[in-house]
Amino acid sequence: MKKIILTALAIASLSFSNAQTKSNDWNLGLHFGTQEYLGDLGNEFFTFNQNGAVGLSVSKYLTPWFDVMGMATFSNLDFSDSVSGNSFAAQFLDFNAIAKIKFNNGKWIKEDAFIQPYLFVGFGDAFSFADHYTNNTRNLAVDVNMLGGAGINFAVNERLGINIMSKYTYMWTDNLDNATSSVRNFQDQALMTTIGLNYSFSGKKDTDNDGVSDKDDKCPTVFGLAKFAGCPDTDADGIEDSKDACPKVAGTLNGCPDTDKDGIADKDDSCPTVAGIAKFNGCSDTDGDGIEDSKDACPKVAGTLNGCPDTDKDGVADSKDACPKVFGTVKGCPDTDKDGVIDSKDKCVKIAGPASNNGCPVIKEETK
Repeated sequence: MKKIILTALAIASLSFSNAQTKSNDWNLGLHFGTQEYLGDLGNEFFTFNQNGAVGLSVSKYLTPWFDVMGMATFSNLDFSDSVSGNSFAAQFLDFNAIAKIKFNNGKWIKEDAFIQPYLFVGFGDAFSFADHYTNNTRNLAVDVNMLGGAGINFAVNERLGINIMSKYTYMWTDNLDNATSSVRNFQDQALMTTIGLNYSFSGKKDTDNDGVSDKDDKCPTVFGLAKFAGCPDTDADGIEDSKDACPKVAGTLNGCPDTDKDGIADKDDSCPTVAGIAKFNGCSDTDGDGIEDSKDACPKVAGTLNGCPDTDKDGVADSKDACPKVFGTVKGCPDTDKDGVIDSKDKCVKIAGPASNNGCPVIKEETK
């Protein structure tokens, strides 16, 4: 039994989570383990001896906190008292109605958690077929019982689970051992410890077989996810296709990729690898002068003349302006007499003359 439990835990540790939920509201379980006796003849609880037990369960999801379950088990029970020499052997068929209280209720533990512990209480009827030490004939008896216990379900996936359970049964009769004792006058009791498999499924119509019933499925003919009410998320980016601007390509911006993280999806970004602004379709304007870098002659210095500064507003960029702070028409410098010689080099600022004569008019010799 210990080896079986350890093997199951090893398998479960490699698994994913989900199991029985509102979508998969029915669960079938198959259980294998041991059944042990406590009564007037003695106590064999937690000895995990050779008395085998097998069980079949059916449960129905009610709320995140509660399930109801029906369970039938068949087991062998025997005990031999080495002191008195008394013994019995029996077959035990048990039918139980059980209420499960779940810890994975969404408040204490996530409902689809990997480890899903629970407690349970219930009652039932059992048919025992016992061979008592008092005679060599087998006697059929009906035993009314109460029960309780605990278990853990390890969710392998959204349908399959591995279950470990311990169920204590208290019988209102003494039919199993058919004995009384002045030292320990107990009614018959049993402890069943099992490991098993659970399979969850929906009891409602599910056209697309996605685990979400048609009644609750917003996309009943398309395979989808329970988290999106049965609708698909093709690119698995966490945004359902109907709200995903790029349903076939995973992304974080309305479902689309945004490589440069500038808030503009790559499909709409003219510069997808460089962070930019919406005004320029995702391209940058480093100096913030309203001219995108690709068209800015001075991308790192703000300016109004093709993106470059022109302090004196003369149409010549400061970088090419010989007089950047004074308005001018010749290489950015003033030329008052418009003779092509800037004032700073013109010896006749107000009278036009050739540059060869320093901007002054040439006087003929005869005139002199």
